[in-house]
This record gives sequence, C-alpha cells and structure tokens, in this order.
Amino acid sequence: MKNIFFVASSLFLTTALSAQPTVGPTNEPTGSARGTNVSTYNIRNSFEVGYRFRSAGGDVSKFRSDVNFGNGLRVLGSSLAINSRDGKGRFFDELLIHTQGLGNDPYQSATLRVQKNKVYRYDLMWRSNEYFNPAAAIAFGQHLMNTTRQMQDHDLTLFPQSKFQVYGGFSRNTQRGPAWTTANLLDHIGDEVTILAGIRRQQTQYRVGGRAALGAGLKVDVLRGWENFKEDTPYDFYALGANGANLADETTLQRYAKREPYHGNSPFWRVALFRENSNWWAVNGRFTYTDGRRNFVSDESLVGGTAFGPLIRQIVTTGDARRPVATGNLTVSLFPTERFTITNHTAISNVRTDGQANYLEFNTGVLELQRFTFNYFGIRSVSNATDANLAVTKWLTAVAGYQYTNRRIRTVESAAFFGGLADSTVTDQTNNIHSGRLGLRLRPVKSISITLDSEVGRADQPIYPTSDRNYHLLNGRFQYKTKSVLFAMYAKTNYNLNSTSITSFSSRSRSYGADASWNARQNFSIQGGYSKLHTDTLSGIAYFANFRAQTGTYAYLSNIHTGYLTVHSTVAKRVDLLAGFSRVQDVADGVDRNGGSLYQATERPFYYSAETFPMAFSSPMGRVSLRLHERLRWNAAYQYYGYRQSFASLIIPNQGYRAHTGYTSLSWSF
Repeated sequence: MKNIFFVASSLFLTTALSAQPTVGPTNEPTGSARGTNVSTYNIRNSFEVGYRFRSAGGDVSKFRSDVNFGNGLRVLGSSLAINSRDGKGRFFDELLIHTQGLGNDPYQSATLRVQKNKVYRYDLMWRSNEYFNPAAAIAFGQHLMNTTRQMQDHDLTLFPQSKFQVYGGFSRNTQRGPAWTTANLLDHIGDEVTILAGIRRQQTQYRVGGRAALGAGLKVDVLRGWENFKEDTPYDFYALGANGANLADETTLQRYAKREPYHGNSPFWRVALFRENSNWWAVNGRFTYTDGRRNFVSDESLVGGTAFGPLIRQIVTTGDARRPVATGNLTVSLFPTERFTITNHTAISNVRTDGQANYLEFNTGVLELQRFTFNYFGIRSVSNATDANLAVTKWLTAVAGYQYTNRRIRTVESAAFFGGLADSTVTDQTNNIHSGRLGLRLRPVKSISITLDSEVGRADQPIYPTSDRNYHLLNGRFQYKTKSVLFAMYAKTNYNLNSTSITSFSSRSRSYGADASWNARQNFSIQGGYSKLHTDTLSGIAYFANFRAQTGTYAYLSNIHTGYLTVHSTVAKRVDLLAGFSRVQDVADGVDRNGGSLYQATERPFYYSAETFPMAFSSPMGRVSLRLHERLRWNAAYQYYGYRQSFASLIIPNQGYRAHTGYTSLSWSF
C-alpha cells in the first residue's frame, strides 16, 4: 500500500509540475537582435542576475522534494553567442554558452559549444540537481535522502561536415550525500532499525568512434565505449541496546556495519548502417554488444540481543558475473509509389547473466552456516513488425500493421548446505505476443487534421503479472490550425487484462484533453488546456502475516483533472507581462474526506475496498519585465504553490504545504 501511494503521488506531482512550469529566467530579449560586430565576429549576449525568495508553511520537507527553491543571490540565466561573420574564423566559427541557476539554485546547468567549420566541434553539458526526499510516506520517513547528483558530458568531433568523421567523448554521473535506510534483524520475525548511509555512486563512460560515407547513399557509424560503475556506500549504526521500529519486542542492537562495494565494467560496441534520401527504398540497421562484468561483496555484521540472549551475526555475500547483452535491429522501408509505403522492422535481443553468487551466514542464535549459489539468468527476444501506409486520396490515409514477439526466459539456481549435495532448479518460460494496428489520417481541409489509431494485442504467457496480456488501445486526435489559432483535442484508452498462477491483474486508463492557443496580435497571446486521466487497477496480492502466507485483492482508483491558462502581453513595447494559473486535482472516487481514513467506505459498493488518494495542487504565477534601456531590463516574478491532501493515516501523514516564491532581477547585454 505504501508503495502504491508513492507511485500515485509521483504520478500526480509529475503531472502537476509539468502543467505549470516553474517561473524561470526572463526570456525577453535584451540588446540588439542583430548583435554587435567586433572585428570579424558578431556577438550577442545577455545575463540575468537577481535574488530569489521563498516563504513556505506546512510540510516544508514535502515542498523541498517537489520544488526545493530557496533564498539567495544567483545568476538566473545567461547566454553568449559569438559567430564568425564570414564563416572563416581564425580559431572558431561559433561559440555558444548557456547557463541557468548558477550559484544557489538546486537545479543548475551549463552548456558550451565551440566549432570551426570542417575542422572540429566540441560540446559540453553540465548539470547539478539537489534531490531531497523526506520519504514520509515510505517506512515512516526512515528512507530519507538528501543527495546531489552531478552530470557532465564531453563530445569532440573532428571533420564534422566531411564524409569521414572521427569523434570521442567522456561522461560522468555522480551522486553524493547522506541518507537513511533500514536493516531487518532476524528476518520477518525480528525488528527493523534505522541505519545511516553515506551515498557514494559514480558512473563513468569513455567512447571513441567514427562515421564514413561508403557511396551509393550508404553510411556506416562505429562506436567503441567503456563504461564503469561503482558504489561504495557505507552503512553504520552505533548505540547501547537501541530498539527498532517495534518497541514491544526484546530485540536490541548495539552495533551494525555493512560494506558492500559494487564495481563493474561494461565495454561495448555499436555499429550502425543506414541509407536515406532514396526515391524508392531506405535501410537502417544497428548492432550493439556489451560485455558487462560485475564483482561485488557484501559484509554485514551486527551485535545485539534477543529474548534468548546475546546475538552476533555475520553475513558475507560475494559474486562475480558476466552480463553480456547483444541487440540488433534492421528497418527496411520501400516506396513503390508516392502513395504507398511499407516498412519492416526486425529486432533481436539476448541478455544473459551467468556466474557465481554465494551467500554465507554465521548466526550465534542458531549456530548454522548456510550457502546459496545462483548460476544463470537469460532472456532472448525476437520481434518483427510490418507497417503499411496508403494514401487513398489527398485527404485520407490508411495505416495498418502487425507485430509478433517471441521471448524466452531461463534461470538456473542451486542451493546447498556445507557437506551436502547441491540442489539445482531450472526454470524455462516462453511467451508469444501478437498485436495488430489500424489507423486513419484525415485532412478534409488544410486547417483540419484528424488521427485515429487502434491496437489489439494478445500474449499467451506474460513475464510479469503487470505485463500486457489481453489488451487494446484506442487513440484519437483532432486539430484545427491557422496562423493565429491552434485548437486540439484528444482521447486515449488503454485496457489490459492479465492473469498468472501467482496473482491476477487488470488495469484501465482513459485520458481526454484539449489545448488551445491564440496569437491575437504580435503583442498578445493566450494558451490554455484541460485534461482528465482516469486509472483503476485490480490485482491479487500475496504477503506474509502472522507467520503465514496470505492472499487478497487490491484495488486502486484515480481521477486526475489538469487545467492551465497562460497569457502573455506586451504594453507600449516596453513592458512585457506574463500571467498563468494551473490546477491539478485527483478527485479519486469523488468523496472529499478532509483527512479521513485511508481505508474508506464509499457510497459506491464496487469501490468499497479501493484505495484512493484525493489531493490537489494549485499554482498561480506572474512575471513583469520592464525595458529600461535597449540593453537593460528589470524583471520581477511571483509564483504560489499550494498542495493539499484529503487523506491521512498513521502510515501516511498529511503532507500539505503552501509556498510563496519569486525573484527580482536585472537582465543586461553589453
């Protein structure tokens, strides 16, 4: 249930925050649109420096996990473009720099591009995200995380406009910061304690390759890369007879330590062959191979006590495995006539994990030593899809397609006590998926376009309980577009019925929406939209309670309404105004509980046992930009965040909050 809420809340907030973007740097131009000529170069630049403020109430930790903006000075945004006027610069022909949020913003980024025609091109992208998650809805906040993730990508291309190109690159992704986690003592009959973890993760990639034109329209692209991942997060706990989450039991913990370094290398190849710009055929193929190798060790030790006396436990898990992954796909398109196109796509994937993993446990409570080994896991998948596109008339086009997928999953594992014989278990499963697609494209007049799509699929043995089995999709879209008006509306449905030997699962989702924009004049525009997303799932669940396996049924219901409106206007060519409002609300089954029980009884018997999470998010915003000079602007912005939950329980506290955010800044060009 807690995990379901986490997924539902994440989906809700993703929809909410994407409906009305955070009021960001001012995009109104400063300086001359033509830039300034200096020697043989043209220069355009702008900088926006200001102070951002924030005032929040309610659950501030929840606000930080959603938005996380704070107070302080920062460079809200900057842009610099230097271009050679004749395309024959001495050292470079183009230099572009863009930054956002440098200084104190939790989300910072910078990009750089330098290139000289026919000689080189260098691209740099850097990002930093401060991620804070109180995890109040998961394990009573015992999985809190406050980390910083930094990402950087470097790419250098030699002879970028020639028929033969050489390129190389480097990427790094790091995550650092403190976090809480939990450790389970004595399995399901013991207790859980909170452990401090210092997150240390790093992923690095090196790559080199080239592209060449072979003639007859064919091009080949070869890439060789090396990827390294390592995690060295320490887990520590020191106390004198501390209790865990269950205060009623007699299990205590005095010392806990775990080290589990995980290092791996994944050298890979990628080869691509493609031919385009042909009157009657095109081909695009790609092959990749990754030889993943992983080595890990986990050393966990604890000292504590139980109702039966002192407890010392040592667990060591080791493993070294290969995980080779090979994929290939080939797409062939034929254009026998101007009105008819047929495309065939074949994809092959083979993933294997083979090696040894050992589990050793020494427990003074039971005085036994156990050993388990895992040997092999593999998934092989072959898929073929054919699509046809026929222009029946100038205003009607029909599309149809068929796809077949065959997947095989095989596992081999064994378990043995020391001094005994290994007991191996082999599991083999194969499933086939058949799906068909049919659609229409209509354009009765130049300004109107209509799209209708449908798909039906059948799988004989899905790999997961939530995988597609008997499903169908229906999509429709209508669009009216002129020079000043755009209006579009759509409807989508996705139904899936599944059942396996362990549990059953069915889901239904329906979404409807409409978007409109109107550019009345050059200095006035308005945009707005509304959408509804309905989701309900029904699944069987299996769990342990009272030391026995239990089964039951779980139902979840959601109805998310999203609306937004944005107005932009320019007054007297000096003042630019922007105003907007968005609201996202999950009305669930239509009953507002105002903090009532999570396990509710509604007026509708069918949803009696369904879990719902009614909540609402509102965010009005406004921004004004005043042109003081051709090269100078003053800006001010304000945005309100209001989040409300209509449910609460001992497990999930009320996380509602309200926040006033904004900034004032100066933008100038020189």
